[in-house]
Amino acid sequence: ATYTKTGLFYLYSAQSDHADTVFIGDHIYTVNAEKPWVEAVVITDRHIIYAGDSAGPQRLINESTDVHMLESSMLLVSFLYLCVVHSKL
Repeated sequence: ATYTKTGLFYLYSAQSDHADTVFIGDHIYTVNAEKPWVEAVVITDRHIIYAGDSAGPQRLINESTDVHMLESSMLLVSFLYLCVVHSKL
């Protein structure tokens, strides 16, 4: 496994053929000055392995993946946990 620096945090990179959890939505804030907003975040083995467009995690989703469509909610990616803020936009 390797870690890649992305702004203020590191993404854990492991060779994985599946995602444990995927969040997809228009309001995902990463705290990365170069790429503050993304459409999807993928978590595997309790590590963020992807943050980018919504097409990226599609190959990692299988029948055991928890997929969360955020709709009008906002996801804040943090060092220790993810926070979903529900709102009516």
